[in-house]
Amino acid sequence: MTYKLIAPDGTAYQSPTPGTLGGHRKLKIFGRLDCPSALRFIARGHYVKHRVFFADRTSAIAAGYRPCAKCLPNEYKVWKAQQTESSAQRWGLCCFNQSPQNLSKSLQKFGDLPKLPPAHVTARYVV
Repeated sequence: MTYKLIAPDGTAYQSPTPGTLGGHRKLKIFGRLDCPSALRFIARGHYVKHRVFFADRTSAIAAGYRPCAKCLPNEYKVWKAQQTESSAQRWGLCCFNQSPQNLSKSLQKFGDLPKLPPAHVTARYVV
């Protein structure tokens, strides 16, 4: 018997061994095969036509899938932190190591943002 898995480049291939992780093709999420969230959707008749399988985490990540927040919470937090940081760098905020005053100045260059007193600004979040 062969199993259809997704390779790191995103293409499907046949494997003699089953995948160790499952995922959702459209949502680009991967997780454990016993993920309660995925199993709930499968039981309701959803998800099945978009279901994909991976040999390992490396293949899933290389194919552009993110970890599931429910069954892989620690991996999801790492992924989310990387996304937030790369987003800030793409937009030129680079706010992760700035003082509150410099962060407020960086945000001001994006237009008519309200001037926030330093007490309302932290190194990670603007309230």
